[in-house]
Amino acid sequence: MHRRHPRLGRVEQLRRNAGPLEQAIGIQPPPAHPGQRLLHEGDGNGALVGGGCTHQRLAGKKEWERAGWRAQDQGRGGPPFCCSAIVYAHRGACPPSGEGLPPDPKTQQEQERYMEIKDNVFVVTGGGSGLGAATAKMIVAAGGKVVLADVNKEAGDALAAELGASARFVATDVTDEASAKACFAAATELGTLRGLVNCAGVAPAEKVVGREGPHRLESFARTVSINLIGSFNMIRLAAEIMSKNEPNAGGERGVIVSTASVAAFDGQLGQAGYAASKGGVVAMTLPIARELCRSGIRVMTIAPGIMETPMLMGMPADVQESLGKMVPFPSRMGKPAEYAALVEHIFGNAYLNGEVIRLDGAIRMAAK
Repeated sequence: MHRRHPRLGRVEQLRRNAGPLEQAIGIQPPPAHPGQRLLHEGDGNGALVGGGCTHQRLAGKKEWERAGWRAQDQGRGGPPFCCSAIVYAHRGACPPSGEGLPPDPKTQQEQERYMEIKDNVFVVTGGGSGLGAATAKMIVAAGGKVVLADVNKEAGDALAAELGASARFVATDVTDEASAKACFAAATELGTLRGLVNCAGVAPAEKVVGREGPHRLESFARTVSINLIGSFNMIRLAAEIMSKNEPNAGGERGVIVSTASVAAFDGQLGQAGYAASKGGVVAMTLPIARELCRSGIRVMTIAPGIMETPMLMGMPADVQESLGKMVPFPSRMGKPAEYAALVEHIFGNAYLNGEVIRLDGAIRMAAK
């Protein structure tokens, strides 16, 4: 003989006092299934003991108390979970995931409102190494296709071979219009271009007045040309292509992510050219986003702090350690995969637009 749970007799009371949430769950009277038993008890962490149910917590303590339940009914001191409520109201196993529950807020229709990586094509400049390589790996892992746009043929070919058929290396000089157009032509051969990630850049250090005289003008111009003008060159060409895409359910046609630097805000000695170029990337983000919104294209910029890029990783170990300790928390250099994770989030969050996000562990660079 099965044992009747003390709360099963209160189903009608639960029905009479149930709020909108409990009505949505659809509490049913206990069917007569002799021999079946109550299965689960909330473990306080959102999972349920005994059956592997992982339904989310749906209500707070007050909601369930209003429905005639007490927190101690769970035996764990926390408000009940959705599946626990159903278990209290019937005998037997939990229903299949989602059955009888309020709809998942990210249903298929809702999912279509977000920029999907899967089966779409993305161009990543500077894609042969560092932040660009990590981003390319993320895109392929998510089921997308990527064009590695880089001047470093050896690194680009090697990564393309590693990533397989979903990646293609195209030697690209972002400052050259013809080279950039060839890159996008290759991208459209792979499918629908849905995104651009600008990671190509240089970071020379040169003082305005050094031991050998004033800052070389050609060095300053080259830095601005690659970091700022090169980024804009790729943005304008990508935007033209993506503006012709069919929009998704949310009206989106594409996403553009550029890379600035904390130097745009906290430039150091010897960073006049670099800070100017990255400051330009920051400054053009909002006006471009405002213009391209009419085409359903979002524009974002990430300003990384001290990251594990090839340039910094080539420094002595003690210098790397010292740089990491400058970061408040976590006290280390940032990882390229963390940059890629933020890019992935930007792709999927349709409300992120026209903003610059600092990815820096709360660092604020000192004047010296």
